[in-house]
Amino acid sequence: RNFIFMHDNARPHTANITRFFQEHNITSLDHPANSPNLNPIEYIWDEMERRLRRREQQPQNFDDLAEIFKQIWNEIPQELIRRCINMRERLQAVIEQREGNTQY
Repeated sequence: RNFIFMHDNARPHTANITRFFQEHNITSLDHPANSPNLNPIEYIWDEMERRLRRREQQPQNFDDLAEIFKQIWNEIPQELIRRCINMRERLQAVIEQREGNTQY
């Protein structure tokens, strides 16, 4: 299966991940460390957390949390996910903000 893995390049993880990728011929997308504006999953995690906090019934244990996160994930509109993974739009927004915060 062909895919490209994107990770945050955080220093504690980089050496082990790089070694694993090389051993398994996995392509990794290079990008600056600590760049949440360029990491699509960061916005999705934030959105999931916002939706979790708005729920009247909060999880009481790990199983509750896992089930609620599955529900929340399925509620997220595909258009939002599409916008988050459109790198051309994300890069343009970062350039326009001159490294400041973006809508992503």
